Amino acid sequence: MGIAERQKRERDRRINMILDAATVVIAEKGIEGAKMEDIASTAEIGKSTIYNYFDSKQILLAGLDLRGTKIEEAGFLNAYESGTNGLDSTLKICQFYFEYSNEHAVLFKAKLQIGRIVTETLEQLMDNPLMKEYMHATQRINKILSNAIADGISDGSIRSDLDPVRMSLLLWCQSNGVIEIIQNREKMMNSFLGVTRNQIEDDFFKSIELQLKSSTSSSNNSIRNQLGIN
Repeated sequence: MGIAERQKRERDRRINMILDAATVVIAEKGIEGAKMEDIASTAEIGKSTIYNYFDSKQILLAGLDLRGTKIEEAGFLNAYESGTNGLDSTLKICQFYFEYSNEHAVLFKAKLQIGRIVTETLEQLMDNPLMKEYMHATQRINKILSNAIADGISDGSIRSDLDPVRMSLLLWCQSNGVIEIIQNREKMMNSFLGVTRNQIEDDFFKSIELQLKSSTSSSNNSIRNQLGIN
């Protein structure tokens, strides 16, 4: 093994160690409460060492989300390829996204926090190589969803008046909003309104199916049965 390869392995090991520590700290204290010194302490390294790999907390969050996008990309591709038509693939991708947000809550919260960075700050961060890698990964994920929608338009299962790229963005916005509200207000909705998480999710999937489905599509019941939606 050459020197360059050993250095890369060591760098990757340190990055993963820091991201593992950040996941633990954020799970305990939340994103706002997680300090770089807490993450350094959990990773058993000096605080200054973190900045050798992540220029700022925003870049660290991008690193967490990049870890998440790799999981998302694999899940999106699997959902896309398992669909019986474009509408089926689109709904399965959305279903996976909800499952991902629940199973990888910290990574999903990092995604939401990155989305709140103001445009000016985001533009300043774009020179960072990790941020560029993160943006490319995000584009690949959005492409999978827009391809599923385009397939649905071609096979007649999705309305022909929709733009695949714009619709994929809208579904992403809607999904993030519903997931965030459920995560933050699930107990309150249950206590005061008697509405459960599963009911909200089921209603959401029914609503996006209605948004997407072509008037000539007859796949309504079979798709919901495959997704376990009643």
